[in-house]
Amino acid sequence: MQIKRQRFLLSALAMTLTTALAWSDDSKKSETENSLADAMSAKLSSTVTVSEAENQVEEKITNGSDKFGSDKERFSYFLGVDLGRSMEQLNSLYEIDQDIAIAGFTEALKGNKLKLSDDELSVVALEFEQAFQEASLKKIAEDQAKAKAESEAFLAKNAKKDGVTVTDSGLQYEVLKEGKGDKPAANAQVEVDYVGTLLNGTQFDSSIERGKRAKFGLNQVIAGWTEGLQLMNKGSKFKFYVPAELGYGERGIPQGDIPGNSVLVFEVELYDFTNEETEEKKAE
Repeated sequence: MQIKRQRFLLSALAMTLTTALAWSDDSKKSETENSLADAMSAKLSSTVTVSEAENQVEEKITNGSDKFGSDKERFSYFLGVDLGRSMEQLNSLYEIDQDIAIAGFTEALKGNKLKLSDDELSVVALEFEQAFQEASLKKIAEDQAKAKAESEAFLAKNAKKDGVTVTDSGLQYEVLKEGKGDKPAANAQVEVDYVGTLLNGTQFDSSIERGKRAKFGLNQVIAGWTEGLQLMNKGSKFKFYVPAELGYGERGIPQGDIPGNSVLVFEVELYDFTNEETEEKKAE
């Protein structure tokens, strides 16, 4: 029982340390196979040098030393805030009595006699872990069901708008600017500018903000992009409405601020592309 309790507490500590390290925007990107996020993150990492990043930090962020008398005070305050934020996240899924939680924290920190023995704490830890997991799964299911209903309602209404075309797969798009060049193949390497938003307008990605066009293979991204960009002539600008089935599905990308069952809205301008040779052509 003691081993399991330590494992649970170590998991909680790992979550706290992870939060502490996740202060930069780049850390919000996670590795996801065959996702648009993979291609974009790879390009983002090559656009900012270490010195540039350090300069940005020096210009925009201070270490707060002017607000405290010592590093001890500053570090202690950080740990308190970080633990509080972690507790706030827990509280959003499973209601916690904050006064009791603070009392337990204080007693443990001061080394006072605890109301529960180590064996009792081990049992409570396992019970809480199970209760929290159940609450988390319930919340995820509720959010996914709500998002799915909202997405389906939006797509049904949007499909009737003038200028919106719906493909057999369910992908919807508008032509904002018609190009005159050729169209890329499914295995093409493309060069684009794009902005990605959710239905509520929240922007989750933008090559324009990074100041550098994105380059990636169409066979490396979400299905909505693979299909959609093949409809574009070179020089075109389209607006895509990507159903979850052609995007990140019911799971979404929590680390990338994309909830499950989300419709993704992209404005994409195709500047250039190179079609890769097929194995058959290479053999000729």
